[in-house]
Amino acid sequence: MLLTGIGSRYLTYGVGWLSKVIKMNAELSNQDLDDNTIYYLNTYMRTYLYRERINVRRSPELMSNVLVILDFLIEKGEVSGYLMRESIV
Repeated sequence: MLLTGIGSRYLTYGVGWLSKVIKMNAELSNQDLDDNTIYYLNTYMRTYLYRERINVRRSPELMSNVLVILDFLIEKGEVSGYLMRESIV
């Protein structure tokens, strides 16, 4: 929620932060999360990919971090995660 609101100035750093959280907590994909968590993650990734699509395609590290987040969304059953992943691959 922070990255989609007042913390939007940290948009570029958020991908690394979120990717690290998902990698470090593998059990997150099995836990029931608040619906708003998935909503805000979707919103953040749509905004990020809209602004940084070219940089994501050029940087292997950035691409890896983005794919971790999008794969997490797909595991949670979000079709938008799949569509975003297909748009950058």
